Amino acid sequence: MINLEKSLNELEGHINSSDPNDALVKKVEEIRKKRLKDLTVEDLALLLRQKISLEFVVPLCLNKLDKDILIEMERSGLRLLPTLLKIEKDFWSVNQDLYNQTADLMNGKMDEIMNPEMDNPVELDSYISDQLPEILKSYQNFRDLE
Repeated sequence: MINLEKSLNELEGHINSSDPNDALVKKVEEIRKKRLKDLTVEDLALLLRQKISLEFVVPLCLNKLDKDILIEMERSGLRLLPTLLKIEKDFWSVNQDLYNQTADLMNGKMDEIMNPEMDNPVELDSYISDQLPEILKSYQNFRDLE
C-alpha cells in the first residue's frame, strides 16, 4: 500500500533536474513535492504524459477512475482515462498486475463509458463525438498490448 502522506520525492528521493529554468521541469518539481493525496487530476495526467514515477502514479489514477471513470481535468476538460491508456507497452509488460487492474477497471466500467449520465446535452454531444472515440481507440490500443 502506498503511503499517501508522502511525496514522490520522499518515496523515491529527490531527482536533480536537467534544466531548472524550464517551466515543465519546475512544474514537475512542484508536483513531486506534494503529498500523494494532494495530487490533482492535472498533476497525475502530467506525470503520466511525462512517464514519471508511473509505479506510484498509475495506482493513484486507478483509484480516482474507480470513483469516476470519466473524471475530467478542471482546466482543460480533458479526461484522465485516455492518458492512462496511452502508457507505453514497456511499462505494462513489467507491471502486469497494474495492467490487469486497468483492464478489470475498464471491463467493469464499460457501461458507464458507453452510456454516461450527463445532464447537459451539449456536453453529452461533445463527449459522444469527440471524447468517446478517443477513449475507445486508446482502449483498443491498450488491449492490443496483450
